[in-house]
Amino acid sequence: MHASRALYENGVWAMFSSLDKRVLQFKPGVLMNAELCEEILDRFDAAMPRARALMGRSSVSSNRGRAA
Repeated sequence: MHASRALYENGVWAMFSSLDKRVLQFKPGVLMNAELCEEILDRFDAAMPRARALMGRSSVSSNRGRAA
């Protein structure tokens, strides 16, 4: 969910596979040109630090709820 959210915040729509929730799918148009492909890859690269941050906050929150 974190990667999907971070990508969406960077203007890239991706969804999880219904067969395997570990797989995030991009469904670009068949007629996508090279410039748009590069832009999407740049946005993907920009989104990954945000996804890592979201995952870090999520694991800290879940660890707080556990008994020591």
